[in-house]
Amino acid sequence: RVARYAAVSAVVLAFSSISYWMGYRNDIDTSKLVQIESPEGSSARITLPDGTMVKLSSGSYITYSSSFGKGNRNVTIEGKGYFEVAKNRELPFTLKSRNLEVRVLGTKFYFCDYDNDTHAFLTLTEGKVDLHGLGSASGKIIYPGNKAILNKTDGRITLKKLSEQDLAGQSIGQYSFDEVPMRDVLNAIERSYGVKFEVEDERLSGMLFYGEFNVNAMTVDQIMNLISPALQMDYKIDGKTIILN
Repeated sequence: RVARYAAVSAVVLAFSSISYWMGYRNDIDTSKLVQIESPEGSSARITLPDGTMVKLSSGSYITYSSSFGKGNRNVTIEGKGYFEVAKNRELPFTLKSRNLEVRVLGTKFYFCDYDNDTHAFLTLTEGKVDLHGLGSASGKIIYPGNKAILNKTDGRITLKKLSEQDLAGQSIGQYSFDEVPMRDVLNAIERSYGVKFEVEDERLSGMLFYGEFNVNAMTVDQIMNLISPALQMDYKIDGKTIILN
């Protein structure tokens, strides 16, 4: 059974339902689960029972057992979040998505893994973490100022050293893309603004994009004005639909 919570900004609205999340949460006691969700077009800030602070981006949710902070500190995530993990050397904190697993004692990091994206990311701002690709026997120790990028197609994890300026500019609304398929960029915009794209030429979805934007500081029209010249495409906004050609 899962108790689900929809969180919008700092307000948490609770309701009960039955839900099933298969596969990568099998290390959590599934008899009593708590699920916190940030719907598309909103964000959420949550404090977990152990004092860990979490900021969730739009279209994201985390799940943990009702025994969290007592016998375990295991959390699963779908989407993007910022974590300030409370220190507890006796009880490590584990964050698991469908593709990655992060093990920490106490640290601060950004994490992003949406099911329909081709890449997953972790950016460490403080402390260190042990990062594993699911199914991989070996992991990588990540240190502050580094961004780990998982290519879901081939399973490779690469590291990118961030400048002090890039690291200082990290936020839950900041998106940085380094030659990723345009479909990932469109996914991020859809989740953040509650819009849907109609792509008249599917070749656009496969184009690679390099750039960044902050959904908390820009309107959807400003972002489209930023990315459309780079890809030599036109767009039209019709209510909640954006048509690309």
